[in-house]
Amino acid sequence: MLSSYQKGLSPFGMLAAVCLFALLLVSALKLVPHYIDFNTLKTVYQDIGKRPDTQNMSPNDIFDSISRALSINSVRGFNIADSTIISRETGQLQIGLDYEVREHLFANIDVVLTFYYMPE
Repeated sequence: MLSSYQKGLSPFGMLAAVCLFALLLVSALKLVPHYIDFNTLKTVYQDIGKRPDTQNMSPNDIFDSISRALSINSVRGFNIADSTIISRETGQLQIGLDYEVREHLFANIDVVLTFYYMPE
């Protein structure tokens, strides 16, 4: 008669599970804030694009409006001039967003996050 009972996780299996959990936790703690910032940026760009007075603004005035909104929302270290897309091709002003963030995870491993938003 074979006795088959559950022995549980081996020490090597437990170590692997703990390492995997730690990797996922570190990755989440470093990457999730960038997604939160992107959602904040997207909301700011949508709000500014919907304002009727924005249609006649110069690009510098639009950058100033975005800068004020970002300082109110505590978004720091964002280069507005390099990341903002201003389009008047359809006769309507469209303000979009295109940027990337490089985040160092650990050792020599970096992650590049690319974000793009353009209203329809």
